[in-house]
Amino acid sequence: MMRRLGIGILSATLLCAAAQDGAKAPASKPDRAPRAGSAPQTVDKLSRLSPEDRRKALASLPAQRRQNIAKRLDEIDKMPPAQQERVRARLEKLNALPPDQRARVRRSMQEFAALPQERKQVLNRGVKQLAALEPASRERYLAAAPFKDQYTESERRMMLDLAEVAPNTPAR
Repeated sequence: MMRRLGIGILSATLLCAAAQDGAKAPASKPDRAPRAGSAPQTVDKLSRLSPEDRRKALASLPAQRRQNIAKRLDEIDKMPPAQQERVRARLEKLNALPPDQRARVRRSMQEFAALPQERKQVLNRGVKQLAALEPASRERYLAAAPFKDQYTESERRMMLDLAEVAPNTPAR
């Protein structure tokens, strides 16, 4: 159980790190199209390449960006295959969101990364529960007093955003 929770938190942290590098678009233009090769897309695409093709692709990037992406790729490569696929699935979901929603999810990921470890664990469980619910059930769950009493308004918003890119697995 704790290992699964740790994997979820690590995945969220990796996504947050990838999103931070791609979140350089000005906040005043949320509907602007993402720049080509944004970090989450780059990490996702490069993680699927052979080592030789990956080296070639990384060589074409600016030094700082190359370092950041290489570090994230190394972290993904060290994961078990099942965890790698979950991270890739989350990156794909993030990339599929409209630009304004993607920016909101990125902000929530950054907020999540700044939380104390104990609170991350609590919110991670809540995100998994939300992601496992059908839309109608989710609405009832969100409106229920226990949910509202357990989390602050900003935590509830953050969890809804993170549930957008969470894998749809049954709550445990």
